Amino acid sequence: MVALSDRLAERQCQDPKKSLREMSVRQMTKVTREDVFSAYRLFLGREPENEAAIQHFLGAPDLEALRKVFLTSAEFRNKIGKYGPIRGLPMTAPPLDVEVSSSPAVLARMVAKMAEYWERIGRQAPHWSVLVGDRFAPQNIEANLEAFFASAILDEQIILTCLARAGFKPSDFKTFVEFGCGVGRLTIRLASLFQLVKAIDISAPHLELAQNYCSKLNLSNVEFAQADSDELMPASGFDFWFSRLVLQHNPPPVSLEILKRAFRALSVGGVAMFQVPVYALGYRFNAEDYLEASPGKDMEMHFLPQKTILDAAELSGLRLLDLREDTWVIGGSAEWLSNSFVFLKTRPSDLEG
Repeated sequence: MVALSDRLAERQCQDPKKSLREMSVRQMTKVTREDVFSAYRLFLGREPENEAAIQHFLGAPDLEALRKVFLTSAEFRNKIGKYGPIRGLPMTAPPLDVEVSSSPAVLARMVAKMAEYWERIGRQAPHWSVLVGDRFAPQNIEANLEAFFASAILDEQIILTCLARAGFKPSDFKTFVEFGCGVGRLTIRLASLFQLVKAIDISAPHLELAQNYCSKLNLSNVEFAQADSDELMPASGFDFWFSRLVLQHNPPPVSLEILKRAFRALSVGGVAMFQVPVYALGYRFNAEDYLEASPGKDMEMHFLPQKTILDAAELSGLRLLDLREDTWVIGGSAEWLSNSFVFLKTRPSDLEG
């Protein structure tokens, strides 16, 4: 019998759903929801169109078959045509020309500039700013609100599986800090996993929506705080610090300062888990140039050199437990690199407060 994955590859299907529909149900075994979300984001650069599509792909027999279905789809081939052949970052990629430290006054100016954008987008398109896609634009969000919140299943699974690989479970922690909570998409799920959740965001409109959603569900173990130029990381007394799809929108000196403050405040024995882009060919950052430029209409995308992160973690008494590439979360460019980090704090910080 010819393997299903081989038959899928031979068909070079035009529709990624078509080949799976033609397969016998009795030949199917389930893949996970995380696998399906990852395939959509990695190969197509978007979220699944609806719950029916997710359920459909859960019928794939294995990861190899799922991968080949997406690789041979017309949508994926059209996207790849825009970028040319798939390739990874060259081993000879040069160091980034990036300023990673600034004076308190310059940091405050950068944070204020960022806050201006997030306040505006928080009023205009809060859900879209969390998950960029037409389905979550203001005119469409009401019909897609359930799918918006359901998408946090992937984030929850990432947290749980990363913890499991490191030998932890949610009950090992007392206070979970979610840095960059947005409108509470993931916060609601965190409240059912951890004793206390401290949700932080820079945007007052986002926080207001998040509080409203949590109030409607009568969640009593969630506290909210707004980050600003005076208090960039407004939390203390926590043993789990988490951030995903957030640090990438901060200039490198701001991201590094956020991480340093989180590392310092994290309790010994606590865990820091976060995602941040660490490299892009041709990327450079200069604080003076950044502050002279007018605020853009689009979200900013920044990169923080990986060595800078590892150095700050070492000085803060953190030991690396897990490091995974996740470039798919920031787009399809083969010239970018994003990583997810998991650190354990083993001793008090050497960094000054």
